[in-house]
Amino acid sequence: MSAFMIMLSTLSSCQNTSKKVFDNQVEPMNIQYKRDLYEVERNWITLKDDDLNIKLSVFIHIPVDADSTAKREILPVKDWQIKHFDATSTKVGSQIANKASLGIYDGAVNGMALDKKLPVLIFGPGLGWLSTDYYNIILPLVRHGVIVACISATPISKTVYFPDDQFSNVTKSEADYHKSAEYLSYATNELIKLSLDQNSVLFSKIDTTRIVVGGHSISGASALLAASTNKNIKAIINLDGDVNDQISKLRPQQSILYFTSQPQGVSDTTIGTWADDRSEKRRDNSYTYNSSLAHTAFRIKIPNMYHLDFLDLAMLKDSIEQKFRKNRFGQIKPDLSNDIVVNAIKLFIETNFENNENWDGFKKKYKNIYIDIRH
Repeated sequence: MSAFMIMLSTLSSCQNTSKKVFDNQVEPMNIQYKRDLYEVERNWITLKDDDLNIKLSVFIHIPVDADSTAKREILPVKDWQIKHFDATSTKVGSQIANKASLGIYDGAVNGMALDKKLPVLIFGPGLGWLSTDYYNIILPLVRHGVIVACISATPISKTVYFPDDQFSNVTKSEADYHKSAEYLSYATNELIKLSLDQNSVLFSKIDTTRIVVGGHSISGASALLAASTNKNIKAIINLDGDVNDQISKLRPQQSILYFTSQPQGVSDTTIGTWADDRSEKRRDNSYTYNSSLAHTAFRIKIPNMYHLDFLDLAMLKDSIEQKFRKNRFGQIKPDLSNDIVVNAIKLFIETNFENNENWDGFKKKYKNIYIDIRH
């Protein structure tokens, strides 16, 4: 065999052994959270309107009373796990993507519905992710008494399955802010309808004065657009979503809770030094305008936290290769970042989107973060 043929054979062998393959035997990522008031009951539904070309895969998480829980797969379809692995392995590496795609959580066994109306958060994902990639934030909210409807759809997500085993797929995720906003607004209206339907799991469960839309990245920014045209939406939560030129000109009247991470171009964790960063100036200016007519607006800046630290994958970041971590995951401990975000959202909803003395206690607890509250 010639030296050239040997080289080709060796190269081919290396390529085959390095191929990223989904492994069903990998230990799954386990979403664990502190004990709280309730357990989590999950219902999977499809919301669709053929005329509007909308089809959403929605997991409705409802707080229930239950004596026990059982491990459930976050993605309940094996092919969906594989496709999600394929979509995320190039972002965080195959080992981490594998564990996350097999992720599990504690679901209620024989849960009993609560006899009261509850606030609702309608949550969308960042570009290329699924709304179920944020269970470290979502499930503690449910266990505290918030109904959370996780919506996923193409082209924001790459592959989305539905309860009837059908799926929607795109070659590449698309940052369509208007479509994302349309999804959030449509889901809001449809969930209100379900709360009036005696055959629905949401019948008589939604407090329509506390309907919140939001999400991570594109979904968080798109929530501003959704709220500007839908008065059923009472508040907005934006997790590190930069707005585009059109959204930066919006001034919704609903209350806003806006989290931002440390700018990528800044190494100093002292928040006061960020003001000269160009991207931070742009975010500050957009927030000032977006919140100018808001009933109340809360801006929270978190040092050492980067854009992907909002994802469940941040639990595994110590094992992520450096080439995937750089400018994506910061040095903040996952327990701390989740604690800040979850407790701020709880307080935002519990105080009915108002500023009160409880926010003073929040500021004292998390001294290293920046909090600006505007009326």
